[in-house]
Amino acid sequence: MKAILFDLDNTLYPVECDLFSLIDVRINRYMEEVVEIDPTDVDELRRRYWQDYGATLQG
Repeated sequence: MKAILFDLDNTLYPVECDLFSLIDVRINRYMEEVVEIDPTDVDELRRRYWQDYGATLQG
Protein backbone atom coordinates (compact mmCIF):
# COMPACT_ATOMS: atom_id res chain seq x y z
CA MET A 1 0.00 0.00 0.00
CA LYS A 2 1.44 3.34 -1.02
CA ALA A 3 -1.13 5.77 0.38
CA ILE A 4 -4.12 6.06 2.65
CA LEU A 5 -6.67 8.82 2.11
CA PHE A 6 -8.75 10.26 4.92
CA ASP A 7 -11.81 12.39 4.21
CA LEU A 8 -11.65 14.87 7.08
CA ASP A 9 -13.77 17.59 5.54
CA ASN A 10 -16.34 15.80 3.34
CA THR A 11 -14.44 16.46 0.12
CA LEU A 12 -14.32 12.82 -1.01
CA TYR A 13 -17.81 11.79 0.08
CA PRO A 14 -20.99 13.86 0.03
CA VAL A 15 -22.32 15.10 3.36
CA GLU A 16 -25.50 13.10 2.73
CA CYS A 17 -23.68 9.79 3.19
CA ASP A 18 -23.19 10.76 6.86
CA LEU A 19 -19.67 9.35 6.99
CA PHE A 20 -18.75 10.85 10.35
CA SER A 21 -21.77 9.30 12.07
CA LEU A 22 -20.73 5.93 10.69
CA ILE A 23 -17.22 6.46 12.04
CA ASP A 24 -18.68 7.31 15.46
CA VAL A 25 -20.64 4.05 15.42
CA ARG A 26 -17.52 2.06 14.58
CA ILE A 27 -15.43 3.76 17.26
CA ASN A 28 -18.18 3.15 19.83
CA ARG A 29 -18.29 -0.53 18.86
CA TYR A 30 -14.50 -0.79 19.21
CA MET A 31 -14.62 0.83 22.65
CA GLU A 32 -17.35 -1.58 23.74
CA GLU A 33 -15.94 -4.81 22.31
CA VAL A 34 -12.16 -4.37 22.48
CA VAL A 35 -11.64 -1.93 25.33
CA GLU A 36 -14.68 -3.38 27.18
CA ILE A 37 -16.22 -0.07 28.21
CA ASP A 38 -19.85 -0.20 29.32
CA PRO A 39 -22.08 0.60 26.32
CA THR A 40 -24.01 3.20 28.32
CA ASP A 41 -20.79 5.19 28.86
CA VAL A 42 -19.17 4.86 25.45
CA ASP A 43 -20.75 7.73 23.48
CA GLU A 44 -20.14 10.38 26.15
CA LEU A 45 -16.61 9.09 26.78
CA ARG A 46 -15.77 9.10 23.04
CA ARG A 47 -16.90 12.71 22.78
CA ARG A 48 -14.91 13.74 25.87
CA TYR A 49 -11.75 12.01 24.62
CA TRP A 50 -12.11 13.78 21.26
CA GLN A 51 -12.41 17.13 23.01
CA ASP A 52 -9.67 16.53 25.60
CA TYR A 53 -7.11 14.71 23.43
CA GLY A 54 -8.02 15.60 19.84
CA ALA A 55 -8.52 11.92 19.04
CA THR A 56 -10.78 9.34 20.61
CA LEU A 57 -8.24 6.54 20.83
CA GLN A 58 -5.65 8.75 22.55
CA GLY A 59 -7.85 8.88 25.66
